[in-house]
Amino acid sequence: MKIAIGAGGTGGHVFPAQALAKEIQSRGGNVILFTDERGAKFISDFPADQVIILPAGNIRAGSVYKRLQSGVRLLQGIGKAISIMKNAKPDATVGFGGYPSFPSGVASFICGVPLYLHEQNVILGKTNKFLSRFAKKILLSFPDTKNIPENAEFSVTGNPVRETIRSYTAAPYELPAENFRLLITGGSQGAKFFTEIFPKACAILPDELKKKLSIVHQAGGENPETLQQQYAQAGVRADIRSFIDNMGEEITKAHLCVARAGASSLTELTIIGRPGIFIPLPTAADDQQTLNAKYLTDHSAGILAPQSELTPEKAASLLERFMRDPIELQKIAHQAKLLGRPDAVKNIYDVISEH
Repeated sequence: MKIAIGAGGTGGHVFPAQALAKEIQSRGGNVILFTDERGAKFISDFPADQVIILPAGNIRAGSVYKRLQSGVRLLQGIGKAISIMKNAKPDATVGFGGYPSFPSGVASFICGVPLYLHEQNVILGKTNKFLSRFAKKILLSFPDTKNIPENAEFSVTGNPVRETIRSYTAAPYELPAENFRLLITGGSQGAKFFTEIFPKACAILPDELKKKLSIVHQAGGENPETLQQQYAQAGVRADIRSFIDNMGEEITKAHLCVARAGASSLTELTIIGRPGIFIPLPTAADDQQTLNAKYLTDHSAGILAPQSELTPEKAASLLERFMRDPIELQKIAHQAKLLGRPDAVKNIYDVISEH
């Protein structure tokens, strides 16, 4: 098959699309990726036979003038996507949400190409909600996803993750012994809050727990030297990284993870089966990260800690609670594993190959 994929904007949209593209190519198919300038930052190793950078924009944000500019860019993107689709004649298009998938989705409808939409979050995003009127089927990461239009066809497939994550699905959760390994990852946005809270939280911990604690902290664009010094002053060991090359390995080694509640982060923890404290990004659209986290916490598969309520004292209390009761962590890890859908990418491929 020749499949067009629309994805961009953030890694949360691009990484699931990347997993599907790899699956398509492994079965002898071809991939055309439609993305935008923001998405281009995430596609250095994207397995596509053709990459099309489309003009795109958010027509709901900014001043009236900026919205008009975005509208013009979207029309230009649709025109370019129509031209490409008429020549390439893909068998189907899969949109992964975000504004870059809008032009390719509209172009698919105009060109008569079957359109499938994948939603990573527990609530249907604005782009997917608009495009759903043209879609053959909506592919969901979570059951009971909100905002699905009436009479829309859908399948619960799960959220695809990269093979570097799926390769750790069989690794059992091991109770902490001498060391308690804590993984902190702020994602591509909002890491600054984590760097402000957790060194202070660690400083509050009893000395006996500080000696056991070993931290890997993905700090993104924050100053690693300053953060390293803050943890040292707090009396705990910390490995500060701007980027984690093998996230699957670090999640597997961790006894507890602290993360935002983006769909990809939650999916990775459920597939490997690790307990998490989830701190949703307050500025996420439709408060989707809180809804994502609540899906796990409603199944006893994680802890929700709203950013507005999380002080260093409360963070320290959570860390101490789990360090003193690792059996609770083991139970959460088990529940998380039950929610994992490691075959998500195969499920999606099977759906689109049926058309």
